[in-house]
Amino acid sequence: MLQIAEARFRGTLSSSRKYIKRFTEYVGALLHQGRIVEARHYFIELAELSPYHVNTVRLGYEIAIATFDNDLVVKYDRLLADSSSDISGLMMFRLKYYYSRHNLPACEQTCSEILSASTGKDCLPLVIEVCLEKKSYPVAVKLAGYLKENRLTLSSEGNQRLKNIVIVELLKVWKSK
Repeated sequence: MLQIAEARFRGTLSSSRKYIKRFTEYVGALLHQGRIVEARHYFIELAELSPYHVNTVRLGYEIAIATFDNDLVVKYDRLLADSSSDISGLMMFRLKYYYSRHNLPACEQTCSEILSASTGKDCLPLVIEVCLEKKSYPVAVKLAGYLKENRLTLSSEGNQRLKNIVIVELLKVWKSK
């Protein structure tokens, strides 16, 4: 994938109308291959050429999260919120950011918003990961309701982990009485 994206990018003249698209694909491929430093280097050039295009903004948000650049996260969060009606994508980026920063209260709040709105389906794998990895009872409750409402199920291992989160919380409540 990376080699194809690079060949297409390098084979496109900068005067071509497809240059920005191929440049974006190349930077995205670098990022997804874990070549974050290279991706950021090329992204700076891309951002100068097409700073407000929605794909550039999304890529900038991903790079900001990957490099833990809080200032850029704020910048691209605002740009994405202002330029796109894709609430699902914005919520997904926010959840990725909070998860990368180990900000459990913000993760729980964002998961709740995702599952309460009709945007949950696209973000569901990340919500499940946050719930199970962080062992979050508030997310587990919302997630269980969402799964039931939408007639979805987790794998047997996922169901067991979800049940364990609830059982631990119930034991805490029982011990406190």
